[in-house]
Amino acid sequence: MDLYTFFVWALILALVVLGVWFLYTVFIPTKEEKEHRRIQKESLEDDRVYDPETGRFFTLEELENDERFEATKGNDLYTEEEIEKVFSYDASFPLIHNFLIENGYLTTNDDETLSRFKETAMANSYDGIRFARTYAISSKSALSLMELEYKVNGSYHSDLYFIGNTSLKEGRGHFLLEPVSIKEGLLRFIDTTKSKIIDGWNLVPVNNELDGVIVDDIIMALPKNKWLNDQLVDESENVKVAIEVKENQLYFKSSSPIKEEELDGMISILRNLEKL
Repeated sequence: MDLYTFFVWALILALVVLGVWFLYTVFIPTKEEKEHRRIQKESLEDDRVYDPETGRFFTLEELENDERFEATKGNDLYTEEEIEKVFSYDASFPLIHNFLIENGYLTTNDDETLSRFKETAMANSYDGIRFARTYAISSKSALSLMELEYKVNGSYHSDLYFIGNTSLKEGRGHFLLEPVSIKEGLLRFIDTTKSKIIDGWNLVPVNNELDGVIVDDIIMALPKNKWLNDQLVDESENVKVAIEVKENQLYFKSSSPIKEEELDGMISILRNLEKL
């Protein structure tokens, strides 16, 4: 085999390998996608009814028997007995609530955070907000647990998500920042008309309003760049969020429904972002 033929076959082999890798990356679900589908599947198969007034799920039998549960009010804590009896299926909400209250992050009756969030592109991507409880993290930031409603196969479903909010020093335009998987990165590389990728983040300007400086500052404040910024808090390393900046307000939403083990990370991200 001469040198020319060798290079031709090597090129063909490389193209085949690249093609197989591309097809695998694009069409095989990622770990995050599989987890999201699992959570969504469990939600769709769940025949219980969520009651936003109490913060818990009821079975049809409980509703028929008019079994009700008085939700905690304000900064009251859920007892272990209540958590075990009422939230046996998923205790994330009362455990997160108790942790926040016990650590001084008290609930707030200010509806302004919810009202502002309803005007965001994030909120508008859902069919509604059925429940929200907000906790003050500092004088300029808050963390909420919001039940966001969506429609799948003609039926309405909902999940509780972490929603963070902090104020910026001045208006910085309107844009979204969403984490990009390898698959999404390849598709965006092929079609760059939808948005722009910056350091693994999908940047989407809204109404062409964009402040490039704050975009860079936000990305630097997130856990991916801890090695560049020793002021970042470590707890946020394994937490994924989507971000929206609208004028002088910054919001983030957890990429998946609330999990107790992600709470420290959510607070860390909020603490890092409120420094901007």
